[in-house]
Amino acid sequence: MTPLEEDEVAELMTLAAAADTRFPALTGTADPRIKAWQGILDCRIEDARDAVLRIVRRPQLQVMQPGHILDEVKALRKERLKVVSDDALVPPDELAPGQYPAWLRAARRHLGDGRTVEYALEAADVEMGASRRMLGPSTKHRVHELIQGRTA
Repeated sequence: MTPLEEDEVAELMTLAAAADTRFPALTGTADPRIKAWQGILDCRIEDARDAVLRIVRRPQLQVMQPGHILDEVKALRKERLKVVSDDALVPPDELAPGQYPAWLRAARRHLGDGRTVEYALEAADVEMGASRRMLGPSTKHRVHELIQGRTA
């Protein structure tokens, strides 16, 4: 995962403060909580935003903390994965022996990001350096026609 930038963390904290009056507002760009949250939040900004919005939509007894966001991000990603059946995750034919676990992790990571199944499969293939064989229409009849001299 790419660590969140300071401005992204400040955006999350501002969103939390705007939605929950108990959450202390930032005192500026030098607020030490920004660096602390930045070190804790190891997730995509899109997932973190969705998590903050999900958290503030339901009543809470606690003031939001970075751990709450991480827990919500995990739940959000798990929900995205649950929608996709395991049958949809078909590895490419050219996958080298022993690469399947890494390929599956890559595909599931992209699905957790909210990508489509097609995108996840293609991205995982690229990461593993494998490609899918695309079978075209049968050439059997074409070959027979060429042998018999019917077509040029």
